[in-house]
Amino acid sequence: MTRMSAKDLLTVRHPPRLELVDPAASRLPPAVVRSDAPVILHLPVPPSVNNLFHTKANKGRAKTKHYLGWINEAGWRLREQHPRAIHGWYVMQIELPVNCKADLGNHEKALSDLLVSHRVVKDDCFCWALYIERTEGLDHCRVTVTERENVFSEEEA
Repeated sequence: MTRMSAKDLLTVRHPPRLELVDPAASRLPPAVVRSDAPVILHLPVPPSVNNLFHTKANKGRAKTKHYLGWINEAGWRLREQHPRAIHGWYVMQIELPVNCKADLGNHEKALSDLLVSHRVVKDDCFCWALYIERTEGLDHCRVTVTERENVFSEEEA
């Protein structure tokens, strides 16, 4: 068994960022890759917003181990699904298992931040509408992101 250096032990392995993919460059037929098709993702249930950060004495706020673990696992699962990027306004629907005990609204922040960090959406400020519900027979989190037409003129944006 080889010994690991302290540097190796402290190295955190993060999933690589997704590259933005042009649907027109895909090898799939046009009937399958549609720019207006929603992005549907199956991810682990995110932690409640109450469990994302903790306060370190004299150092401010830091992500909890539970949140870091979820970011890693959810990031890899998201990456396996090869979602397309949505540029601009979008509507997000979040479906959680019925047995999810936390307040429904407390799960949105971790999901939105994950989608931004993996460049599925440009910024969570472009979320036009958000729907969160419990769904029977679901043991994970299903996120549906649908692109919305630009509702503002170029001058207003």
